[in-house]
Amino acid sequence: MKILIAYCTSSDNSEKLARAMESALNQEDVDLIEVGYKTIIDLSSYELTILGSGIYLGHVCIQIIDMVRNSTNFPPKFAFFYSRQRKEPYPNAFKPIKEIFESNGSEFLGEFNCLGEDFSPYTNEEFTDAQENFERQGFHPNKEDLKDAKVFAKSLI
Repeated sequence: MKILIAYCTSSDNSEKLARAMESALNQEDVDLIEVGYKTIIDLSSYELTILGSGIYLGHVCIQIIDMVRNSTNFPPKFAFFYSRQRKEPYPNAFKPIKEIFESNGSEFLGEFNCLGEDFSPYTNEEFTDAQENFERQGFHPNKEDLKDAKVFAKSLI
């Protein structure tokens, strides 16, 4: 199966997850691409596209959004993954992208998300809370998160 894993990252969290997924799909024909500004990819040349991003103020990175908006051809299937700073997932972060894919006939297969390292600017009180949270939970994505990302990737094929 021809698979694209395209991601953008500012903290390397998405890259770690993307590389874990790529290694899980080593029996497939996988292209791993870090999306930058003005990246253009013919998504229709893939049977499955997996998009990844950190979440920034509740949204996917602009590079992924622009790449999808500038696409004219879409794959038959797609999925996405993201790392997040807060405990709860962001169920609507990929909604605009999902709508574009589905309106172009692509089937949504699922999403994966996990905590990621938090590099946001904090007030002193917020920093203390965040530091305590990471001390309790450890830094993410951790080995368990990467293992779960591999399981997710394999479930897509």
